[in-house]
Amino acid sequence: MNDAMFRCRAYVAGEFVDAELWADRFVLGGRTLPVAEMSEASTHELGLLTTVGVTVAGERIEFDAWQDEAERLCDILATLTAVNA
Repeated sequence: MNDAMFRCRAYVAGEFVDAELWADRFVLGGRTLPVAEMSEASTHELGLLTTVGVTVAGERIEFDAWQDEAERLCDILATLTAVNA
């Protein structure tokens, strides 16, 4: 696969970064998170921005994204983590 499944901008630690979801990894800024090690994906609505939380190898990682993008991303991540469970 030569193209990401999903792309969006994420707000992490006070700055916007690129986020890309591939079948096997989620790239958040300069950090690559393996999908195979993800055990959870959830959202918490804040208004226009929504907090997305993922658990990777026991570590909870949270970032903000636009509401519609956050919901779509979380749906895709939840599907991928269920397949890998």
